[in-house]
Amino acid sequence: MKRHWRWNKILSGLALYQGMSVSVEAQVVEMEGTSYVFLSDSTVELASFVPPFSLEDWDDTLCVPEAVSYGNKIYKVTAMGERVFGSDSLTRRFCRSVVDVVFPEGLEGIATDAFYGRFYSLKKLVLPQSLRSLGENSFACLPSLDEVVIRGVREVPAWAFSLNPSLAVVSLDSCVSVIGRNSFYECTRLSRVDLRFVVEIGDNAFEGTSIDVLAVPNVESVGESSFMGCKSLTRIHFTHKLRRIAAFAFSDDTALLSIHVPAGEIGESAFMGCTSLSQVVLSDSVYSLGEATFLGCVSLDSVCLSFSLDKISAMTFCGCVDLESVALPSTVRSIGKEAFAGSGLKRVDIPGSVKEIGDGAFAQCEHLEEVILRNPDVLLGKAVFPKDTKIRYMEKY
Repeated sequence: MKRHWRWNKILSGLALYQGMSVSVEAQVVEMEGTSYVFLSDSTVELASFVPPFSLEDWDDTLCVPEAVSYGNKIYKVTAMGERVFGSDSLTRRFCRSVVDVVFPEGLEGIATDAFYGRFYSLKKLVLPQSLRSLGENSFACLPSLDEVVIRGVREVPAWAFSLNPSLAVVSLDSCVSVIGRNSFYECTRLSRVDLRFVVEIGDNAFEGTSIDVLAVPNVESVGESSFMGCKSLTRIHFTHKLRRIAAFAFSDDTALLSIHVPAGEIGESAFMGCTSLSQVVLSDSVYSLGEATFLGCVSLDSVCLSFSLDKISAMTFCGCVDLESVALPSTVRSIGKEAFAGSGLKRVDIPGSVKEIGDGAFAQCEHLEEVILRNPDVLLGKAVFPKDTKIRYMEKY
């Protein structure tokens, strides 16, 4: 009968094993390629591993030991080191056969690249509640991994679970508040992830995933390109805790239907190319819109702008062909280059607060019939309006 792979079975009574070597200076215990580093007088790190016996003796479950015995003393295993699994052919074969990994409670750290690209058959991961740190790339490039339960850690680090094409479900406990950059990048099947307790989402964190509904009630910062190219994303729910949506955060999310941003600043091209987006509401706590924020949102037909905005940046609504009307707040002082170029506007009333309108701001608005300017001294750039557009000057409001 085959047995689970348990290092503690191998290392029990380690001091009596003749093939073992001990390095006092480095405080390392090594046996046939498997080494442990002493971290304290009661804890060790699993530093490197090579299977010492035939793979035929073991089944597909890998049990990381809770403790090891050395010199009549028990040492708790509290960490797994960088690239802990070797690159020799036997270790590669062993790693490819593992379907399940069992981590002990008491394990506190898993270092950079620990399981990276080694475990081709691993299906599910449940991280221990005792875990306090994960290294970058620690579980990246595992082609069969389809479910992850992350517990204990405060932050999911950069690239930690990236490029896992089968990963569909991620569960996060309330300890996890930061999702690092690229942490789930191109996990193309990922559709469900609970982000209720997350405060910060890093750059490219979920780029290219299949998330369809996003509820982030505690999020304050959404990083650059963090949900870029999420073709299944239809709805997003923010709260007033939001402070920042970075550049390209939701660009090319072609299924997104509407968006309500309650507060903060929105970076350039944040919703560029969201071709199904039809409704945008920016509450009065939104104080900044970057360039090209809604560039190419061809279905956008309803926009409510914040009264905290002091400018409409270049190309903000460029190419929004279904946008027939927009109410510009009386707080706006400038309209940037090509801000509404190629949009479907039919009539626009520009408040007296506007001091400057950039080149081509309303160029190629083929249906624009009338423009009301309420500041006779407004500085107009080149080719601001189509040639046949009727322009009227009226009193400020």
